Amino acid sequence: MPAIQYLEEFVEEQQIDQDNFLYLLDEISKQYQDNIIEKDQLQNVVREILSKNSDSSNDEVFQQLEKYLAIIDIFALPKFVYYPQQDVFALSKGERQFLGNVQEKSLEYRNRYELVKQRLLRNEVFLKPTFSADLNSYYKITPIIHLKGKPPGKYLLFGMFCEIQEGKLFIEDSDSYIEVKLSENLQLGNGIFTRGCFVLAEGDYTVNGEFIVETLAMPQPETRSKTLSCIPNSKEFFGGHPYDPNDYLLAELEKSEVSFTLEKLDVLFKGYSEAIIPFLFIFIGNFQSTSYVHSAAAATTYRENFDQLANIISKYPLISQNSHFIFIPGPNDPFGNMYSKPPIPAQYCKKLLSKVKNVTLASNPCRIKYCKKDILIFREDMMNIMVRNAAIPVPNDNIEKHLISTILDQGFLLPVPAEVKPIVISHYNAMLVYPLPDLVILADKFEAYQHEYEECQVVNPGSFPNNQFQFAVYQPAVGLVEPSILY
Repeated sequence: MPAIQYLEEFVEEQQIDQDNFLYLLDEISKQYQDNIIEKDQLQNVVREILSKNSDSSNDEVFQQLEKYLAIIDIFALPKFVYYPQQDVFALSKGERQFLGNVQEKSLEYRNRYELVKQRLLRNEVFLKPTFSADLNSYYKITPIIHLKGKPPGKYLLFGMFCEIQEGKLFIEDSDSYIEVKLSENLQLGNGIFTRGCFVLAEGDYTVNGEFIVETLAMPQPETRSKTLSCIPNSKEFFGGHPYDPNDYLLAELEKSEVSFTLEKLDVLFKGYSEAIIPFLFIFIGNFQSTSYVHSAAAATTYRENFDQLANIISKYPLISQNSHFIFIPGPNDPFGNMYSKPPIPAQYCKKLLSKVKNVTLASNPCRIKYCKKDILIFREDMMNIMVRNAAIPVPNDNIEKHLISTILDQGFLLPVPAEVKPIVISHYNAMLVYPLPDLVILADKFEAYQHEYEECQVVNPGSFPNNQFQFAVYQPAVGLVEPSILY
């Protein structure tokens, strides 16, 4: 009687129709030939059937989600050049030289300058009023080359903060440069002002030809939605396949993870294997604590670490066969320290690639397009680099907000001189943060933080082993980032 009662309750709760009920009875008869079946035996059969159906459903959902995911090859990213005279962006089709010559470097800096300037001039404070009575209500940028013919007075300059002569600060625009001196009563906007970043400088041009800066600020940012509305092909800047808004997406499994330590990953995977299986795990280096120096012993150790990780993941088949895994190299990982940094070489990850179904060895920075969401990931100790190279002392309060505003206002991941962090000129455009993505992950050993800036979410998950095993969970469907900790 208990077995019959259990079966009746199960059929009623699950609202099983006649065809499925007959299928259920057929499965029971296959496993038990006795005329009498106990309740616990019946429960085992029901659990097995539900498990099969659940696995099949998971497979279908993951297969559906896969077509919405694009992990973009940074080295195949389309390059757009802005032409200010025509006010258009055009796709550059010329052959790219890996390191580039002096002329190519100059063109990349100029293009970055024009990119920020055209965005800046769309800001309402720079738009010239329609009526002449309002002409004093907007800001006007004076080209540096025009200062020579101007009388002394207050002017607003826009250009790159640089050090053309040792120990002296200059501002350089597309045509000229001028030495600047900072007023004792200098007013600073938000940001970390390094050599190599673009600035707005308001100050006095003196009879001696000096420019005394009284106010220094970052170029005003622009929301992603405004950029997309102003530039017809701006969606192509990010790379990846276009999103079809008519496609329907199940959102229950949308998550991504960051960073790892082998000792805690088993706990992480075990927990997720017993709950909702994440669609995507993102592991961000460093994958070893010291800089990789190539030798036979170093290569063996590095490979064995990934072999251990492969063994851990393969213990959980639902994860290893359904979830996607992305591995992004950090400063200590092979090879080199120029940006964009190529993926971790596959020879170190052979076991991982064979045991885990969906693995992508990605570049740094890495771009991911998931449905309508553009996600940009960059691994570097940015806080340390920016503060160390600041031309002006950085305020200690909310320093992460100054870093965020600098990166997003500049529209560039590394606004520092090339001698500090060299960039591969042929793929200079991979470092652009324009238009603003939906999510920027600035993976840094600095303490974890999360802020929204101009409708763009910026997250630093922090160092996993040095930050109480904290990581971040992102749910693209609702745009939610949640910090999580393993205990």
